Amino acid sequence: MKHMKKILICFIITALLFSCESNGISDVSPYSAYQMAQIAAASQHGAPVLQLFIPDDDYFRQYLTDKYQFSGFEPLDGAIYCANGGMLAFEIAVFEFETGREAKKARDALLNYIKHRTGVFMGYAPKQAAILESSVAVVRGRYAALFICDEPLLANAEFMRCFDEEPPLLPEIEPYTAESRPIPEPAERQSELYEPEMILAVWNGAAALDGLSYKNRRIFDMCTEVIGELITDEMEDYDKELIIHNWITGWADYDNEANNNAPDAAPDPDNDNPYGLFFSRKAICSGYSSTFQLFMDLIGIECITVSGTSGDAHNEHAWNMVNIEGEWYHVDLTWNDPFGIEPTDEVRYKYFNVNSDFMRETLHHWDEGAYPAASAEKLLK
Repeated sequence: MKHMKKILICFIITALLFSCESNGISDVSPYSAYQMAQIAAASQHGAPVLQLFIPDDDYFRQYLTDKYQFSGFEPLDGAIYCANGGMLAFEIAVFEFETGREAKKARDALLNYIKHRTGVFMGYAPKQAAILESSVAVVRGRYAALFICDEPLLANAEFMRCFDEEPPLLPEIEPYTAESRPIPEPAERQSELYEPEMILAVWNGAAALDGLSYKNRRIFDMCTEVIGELITDEMEDYDKELIIHNWITGWADYDNEANNNAPDAAPDPDNDNPYGLFFSRKAICSGYSSTFQLFMDLIGIECITVSGTSGDAHNEHAWNMVNIEGEWYHVDLTWNDPFGIEPTDEVRYKYFNVNSDFMRETLHHWDEGAYPAASAEKLLK
């Protein structure tokens, strides 16, 4: 009988504790979610310029659904700090929910966001990917928080202190007044499309130069100039490939606005084709791979573009394969030109003429049945 009473008492205590957590009774803070986010952000010395979103901002709700994938639940209050411009991963967010169960759902969604975001930066910006790999998403009662920053454990500790009897003091910053930021419309692409078949036809004498549109004519002229300056008929295919690889990675940079979450981020509208790489000197993976493909086609090296994914979250990615000396190799120019890393030989040629085993090991994924096998050892003379 006494044993049954103990079980009943334990059950009641457990139920009360769960009820307290769910209703936020045992985890109460004098601060709002915005103030907690302020305190956590203030703990990060040398943080970049931050952009803040709170529920009064038009972009706040879109951020919750499009970025964090909150579905079927929404916070009572919240604040999101993210890097304002550039290819930076920094992000701190705190949310208050009606129940602890909703807070845990939010934490799980934030953990998935970290996984996806890590894949976005992997290869493109290794230093930022490393920050994401050490980031955390936590729950405290009815609150969920995300800390993607240089010192996530310190930010988390400051967040947890907000529930102490003697919480930390608020940082001395100007009070925030929400502005009505309209959700920007996506930049319209100019009507002229990139037409590699037309460019190749002109190059091979099968079409007239004046048949090219303005953009494609400029692409043709740039290719003609680069090939004329760098490539000779006496060169081996390997040397031609290497020179073009080095020119592209030296000429252009990854478009760091492409992965910025701010509503006013301004990626180049042609960053996915040679026009953006040539004339804005900005590109994303499809811009690097399409430019390399075009050059290889023009100088007569067998080349294909691989449409695949990268990272644990399988983010869309593109790279090339080339046939050099009778062997197929993978070439990922985008990851050979990463943001925020000095272009040493170790970095510049890490994904140059490598085999399929290496690509698998570095979290590249593709339909291997649709592309040639690359089994030879890395080719770098």
